[in-house]
Amino acid sequence: MMLSVMVMGAGAAFTDQDKIVNEEAVDMISALGIVDGYEDDSFQPEKNIERGEAAKMIAVMLNGGKDAIQDATGSSFNDVLGSADAWANKYIEYGVAEGILAGVGGDRFAPASNVTGTQLAKMLLVSLGYDSVKEGYQDNAMWSVNVNTDAVAAGLYAGIETIDMSAPLSRDDAAQMIWNALQANTVYYLTDISDATVTNTTLLADVYGANTTTGILTDISYNHDTGVYTYTIDANGIAFGSLEDNYRPDIETFTSSVDYSGLFAQNVKVLAN
Repeated sequence: MMLSVMVMGAGAAFTDQDKIVNEEAVDMISALGIVDGYEDDSFQPEKNIERGEAAKMIAVMLNGGKDAIQDATGSSFNDVLGSADAWANKYIEYGVAEGILAGVGGDRFAPASNVTGTQLAKMLLVSLGYDSVKEGYQDNAMWSVNVNTDAVAAGLYAGIETIDMSAPLSRDDAAQMIWNALQANTVYYLTDISDATVTNTTLLADVYGANTTTGILTDISYNHDTGVYTYTIDANGIAFGSLEDNYRPDIETFTSSVDYSGLFAQNVKVLAN
């Protein structure tokens, strides 16, 4: 059965929502505050993501949807401050401080340059705890092979397996990779052991404190005074809101101002804080 996603607290759809392929991913990372639309409320999914934009998404993702707090008065590179992309400096500096971002040579970051799938995957893997040096992501002729191997294993390319990861990445596909990363298991390294040890937790849980519940959407009620919907999710898919079901541990209720009534009786995953 197809799994749909309900985002408690999701915002309004973009004006070009019909052009977005990875709708779930875009909706999710938008609701989590990781990505914004443009002034005309469009998302522009086909537009290539730039290095400065990627730096912001990574920084905000690791700060639980909040703006990165980083000194923006100085820069590690000579082509950021004083440029049209100076707005990205604090995000770039955050990424550098965390060991996630590096320049392109010659003390340059090239914030307006396009990001490839492999390059974003490297940033996301390090965000998950992978060590760039130990895993051969930097100063290594095989860096792209190493990144792609680990990215596939971590599930970062799920849903976009057919795209060329060496080509510039669209905002649409970048959203899918970021959403995949949020759901991927983080890693750590034991003392004197170079192999990454996979944990049983995710950035979604660690950074956002978000809980996910999977089950059948069995009951919906609407409060006309508050404009709030109450949804009942049954892990077993057999209850339809009877009173005694409220005491069952496999029954959970969630509230939202978003109308998900079209998902009634479907198998859904609920993301709630």
